[in-house]
Amino acid sequence: MAFGAESITLKQNKVVKTLKEHNAISSKTAKDLKSLNIRQTHTFNNLVKQGVIRKIGNKYYLDIKNWEKFRKSFKRWFLI
Repeated sequence: MAFGAESITLKQNKVVKTLKEHNAISSKTAKDLKSLNIRQTHTFNNLVKQGVIRKIGNKYYLDIKNWEKFRKSFKRWFLI
């Protein structure tokens, strides 16, 4: 894997891990970015755009089903 794609993958995994650690995995357990200690980076915004992270008001949560699909998708390797 090229360094750029590897770097993006690591960043995506870090964001997802943070959401899981804070149990932000459903609309009922969604958290705001400040409490998650996550910044709205390019990587974060792309995960929102792909439906991996869902927004409810000013809170966010991980859509695990979409994460699993996205994780296995070919598209992930080219998402910058």
